[in-house]
Amino acid sequence: MMLSMKALSGSTLSENFSDLTRKIFAAGCDIVFHCNGNLEKMFAIAQITPFLKDKTLERADSACSRVLHSDRSDEIALREEFSNLLTFYLKRFVIFDLSVFVGMR
Repeated sequence: MMLSMKALSGSTLSENFSDLTRKIFAAGCDIVFHCNGNLEKMFAIAQITPFLKDKTLERADSACSRVLHSDRSDEIALREEFSNLLTFYLKRFVIFDLSVFVGMR
């Protein structure tokens, strides 16, 4: 559940972050995100946030492993494709000779 990003509507927006965080966890959410960088609110949330354990920890570990190990990109092939696209663009769409700028400051 996201706090501070106006993802909630209704009377909950007038509540303080501690009460709101308690209600979010009581509703069954595993994790609460707070993203605006307000340290006072971050501390209030952190003080009442439970440690991940048991099934909650398993779900978090599973989600992190999928995200962290999901990139199967071939970096060399991607760099080559980027280079080819850039070369294509420069050869066809640049209408002036960049060599005239060599040595100019």
